[in-house]
Amino acid sequence: MILDPCTVRRRRADQVALLRLEAAAAGDWAAATLGLLRERGGEGAQPRALVPRLGHAAARLRGWAVAGGAREVADGTLLHPAAWTTMLDHLRATLAGFHAAQPMAAGMRPDALRGSLPADVSDAVAAALLAAGGFERDHGLLRLPGFDPARAMAAEGRDLALGLAALFRQAGLSPPDAAEVAAGDRQRVEALRFLLQKGVLVRTVDAVQHRTILFHRDAVAEAQRRLAETLARPEGFTAGEAGALLGISRKFSIPLLEHLDALRFTRRAGDRRFLEGDATVRRSAAEMAR
Repeated sequence: MILDPCTVRRRRADQVALLRLEAAAAGDWAAATLGLLRERGGEGAQPRALVPRLGHAAARLRGWAVAGGAREVADGTLLHPAAWTTMLDHLRATLAGFHAAQPMAAGMRPDALRGSLPADVSDAVAAALLAAGGFERDHGLLRLPGFDPARAMAAEGRDLALGLAALFRQAGLSPPDAAEVAAGDRQRVEALRFLLQKGVLVRTVDAVQHRTILFHRDAVAEAQRRLAETLARPEGFTAGEAGALLGISRKFSIPLLEHLDALRFTRRAGDRRFLEGDATVRRSAAEMAR
């Protein structure tokens, strides 16, 4: 009787393989199927890949595996339940370690967390693990359920973040240079990153001058209010008119207006902008575009 046509030399201490071969010899192909999946670890296998090893139809092998607790992901890959649990526990432990090391961070990038898995884990398996982890998402970042960066950080870190938030809030639409505020200090850099992730600070970019300006969200909201009150007119307005209204130079008005364009609060047509949401404004913008 051929128990495994693709086997390799093994040590007697390899109990997982020995148990699988004993199950096959006894005709317990369900146990043999699970045993082979266990040997494949996080890589898993699709049913058709098991056919040459076990000599049964793919549908039957899949049925045995699923009945035995194997996990099946979107592309049909099967994983032994122990391998699945081990990798899921690993992801949670990795995320917990990240929170401990960077308590100010709102979460971990999905690609970074996925990178902590073994190299032979497929994208389909990784996606299924991330979905099954019960992780919370915050602006595209992953974190453990119930984790709150504000509560996790030390009192010193909270005070620093609050102080920086107050600094940018008081500066209004003429905020300080972020690089000068950070001054190369790791804690200050992390505090600014935390405020950005929480939406307290808003990152804007002047694509022409290749510079980044950080505004407090209250300053952006105030700018929107003043623009809506004064410049909601059919002929639109120029960047110069917006800057004069808000009392800021082009250094700040251009990245701010481009940010408002991205939010679809304003729409640019040539050298003029129009407030979105008003039918008259939209018609006027369309006429100018023609």
